[in-house]
Amino acid sequence: LQFKEYVLGATFHYKNAMEVLPLALYPEHYEFEITKIMVRLKEKVAKSILMKDVLSAGEELSGAVATCAEAYKTVEPADNAPTNPFGLVSKEASQARLTALTTNGDAISAACEPLITSLTAAKGLTGKHPAMDQLTRIADIYSQTQGQITQVLTGPEEERARAIQGVEQLAAIAAEVVNSHDTLVDSPGRRSIGFICAGNAFCPFPETQPLIPKELEGVIGQKNPFATQIVGQLGKMTERMNMILSNIERNLFKKKGFNIKRVDIDAEIPSDVEALVLFGAKADLTDWQLYQVDQFVMAGGSLVVFLNAWDVALMNLSPKGDARVTALGKNTSNIGELLASWGVKPTGKLVAEPSSNDEVTVMALIRQGSMTWQTQRQFPYPILPVLKDMDGSSPLVRAVSSITLPFTTSLELSGESGVTVTPLISTSGDAVTVDMADFPLEPTEQLTKVNALTSDGVQVVAAVATGTFKSHFTGKEAPKAPEKPTPPGAEKKDIEEEKTDETEKRLEQGEGRVLVIGSNLGLEDLSPGSIMPDFDLGQLTGGSFEVVDQFRGWAANLQNWEVRLGQIQHTLPDNIQFLFNVLDWSIQQEALVEIRSKQYQRRPLEQLEEDSQNLVTLAAIIGAPLLFIMFGLIRLAARKKRRRGLAALGGPRGVV
Repeated sequence: LQFKEYVLGATFHYKNAMEVLPLALYPEHYEFEITKIMVRLKEKVAKSILMKDVLSAGEELSGAVATCAEAYKTVEPADNAPTNPFGLVSKEASQARLTALTTNGDAISAACEPLITSLTAAKGLTGKHPAMDQLTRIADIYSQTQGQITQVLTGPEEERARAIQGVEQLAAIAAEVVNSHDTLVDSPGRRSIGFICAGNAFCPFPETQPLIPKELEGVIGQKNPFATQIVGQLGKMTERMNMILSNIERNLFKKKGFNIKRVDIDAEIPSDVEALVLFGAKADLTDWQLYQVDQFVMAGGSLVVFLNAWDVALMNLSPKGDARVTALGKNTSNIGELLASWGVKPTGKLVAEPSSNDEVTVMALIRQGSMTWQTQRQFPYPILPVLKDMDGSSPLVRAVSSITLPFTTSLELSGESGVTVTPLISTSGDAVTVDMADFPLEPTEQLTKVNALTSDGVQVVAAVATGTFKSHFTGKEAPKAPEKPTPPGAEKKDIEEEKTDETEKRLEQGEGRVLVIGSNLGLEDLSPGSIMPDFDLGQLTGGSFEVVDQFRGWAANLQNWEVRLGQIQHTLPDNIQFLFNVLDWSIQQEALVEIRSKQYQRRPLEQLEEDSQNLVTLAAIIGAPLLFIMFGLIRLAARKKRRRGLAALGGPRGVV
């Protein structure tokens, strides 16, 4: 009998840093995972030096909690009783634990005493790092709970039984301290990507606040019993939205190793955010929000903008749930003004490819005799262009053979002083651009319309700008920040001085990087503001019946979000890989981009013109028999030649 050992994971060490590759089960991913670990190790060691005081305080605090927890574990009496299948603790066992805690109270207090000193030192570093702040908060809760246990044990005898429950809580808190310390140790070099949740942009985070506060649900039912059912349905809608967004956040980003966070662009941008992503904004940003983005780029940050110029509603559900709505609208977002000042101007025109296009999946009615049913059908769709002209020098697309960018807009590039603008993805020379509200969305009509239009030539649909950027607000007065609530104990004078300091920090130019993609990849905003734009809590408390019609519209909006995604879902795998490349690029990890791109690339068949289709059909019908006949003639000629050769050698007649 032979045994073989297989390694399922590995640890990588560099100086005092360590990274873990758990469950290494897929060899095709080793190159990417190991490269990512090597990059992380180098950055972790370099940035650990800058965080030496924080890491040292965190290690001391975690060690103090571990020592205190070990003291409690040491005094636990041995339990020789058989295991209780119901998890119940006998009275004798509880009394034994209580006696052990009371008897060894002084020893436990002595072991836990250093925690106070470590906690005081850690609180002095408040604000230096979010992970350290989290560790300090949990350790503080541990210290307070431990103090309460000590007070209970020295108090009246009838209350001492509460100490057992407190010790169990203490063990759970100690485990959270360990997790928080691991997060702190892992934080150096971990680059964060901030998603701007403004302008009705796609924001991959579930809402933390309920749409309707729990305490108001009962009040609404009393004032307007008719609205009680709607409140319940709204709760189910928000739960579904949060579930979808939570899955996107966890499975699409965090499980892939991206440290993403929500960025409130009205407030100060966190210092650990090295890249900002604005994903398909459909509304204007405020002047202050644009100023925040501008200054972030001036300070050396990376900005990624996915545009969302057109609202394409193909065969969507009506509020009544039966009719099919097809409408085309234009979104408005002023982010293009900021980008234009850096040499990348969105034209706002919709790009269509007459032949190099992908398919759209729509529901169609099939009638056969007296029977009618629905089925999914795919049609060539010019405004789903398949793009193959890539910048071969860029790791973003070097290994990408083709990509489909849904409902993309074109870009105009200009050479600004100090800025290098490079086309990243371009269309074919047959592409057309449209800027008409009556442009047909029905697939057959759209294909006919596009073929009738004159080609506009090659269009750039993605571009990169690098170099020394000049502020968009140069020569202009800096926008005013939104009013903040005055903190307790602070005076208005202090707030004004803080605003003055922010103005003095203004940057007029700086090294940065900007990536602009003309499409939102089909990912629409799923926030309550987009799905329920006219939601008014006051209407639910009143007796208005208009809320019923509004709710139907909100329900249709949520269904249409899923319908739109389903219509182009076959393009998502490639687009998600491209999105990962973009995020790696944004935090300047180009070493990972090309490795990640070594994946299967979807290559949809090109749509041929009718004449070309007829030619291919004719070649298939006639060509196959001709090839068969030619093979037979060649075979016959070879056999005759062989016979003649045998006859010339004097071989027996009749031998083949």
